[in-house]
Amino acid sequence: MAREWDDERAHALVGKTVLLGLTFKDAEGELIEQLQRHGVVTQADEDEGIIIRLVGPGQVWHGELYPIPPDLSSLSEAAPGAYRLRSTGETIVDPDFTSTWEIQSPPPEETTPKQHEARLDQARRYGFPTD
Repeated sequence: MAREWDDERAHALVGKTVLLGLTFKDAEGELIEQLQRHGVVTQADEDEGIIIRLVGPGQVWHGELYPIPPDLSSLSEAAPGAYRLRSTGETIVDPDFTSTWEIQSPPPEETTPKQHEARLDQARRYGFPTD
């Protein structure tokens, strides 16, 4: 269960670097792909979530705002050091936090064509799998 929201801790996140580990699964729970992204927290709000401006010069997602749920316990202080992102080859030195997420596609029968197209559009903006 998520901890209660802490405004002081949330506001202290703004400007911090976050390394995201994202695991994508299909509707049956089978692995599609694992990706990493990184960026800087621009907003942390109990209603809107934690907003990260993605960094990836030359990548389609560079500058995109990526929201994660407003769960402060999902952020862990990162150990000092260099982190090599398998999915891009980038090396990120001394990020402030790490956060990992599993994203599972909904069953096709629970998705309208409009919702499906919106998810595909979002996936393309973030450089995520579209299968």
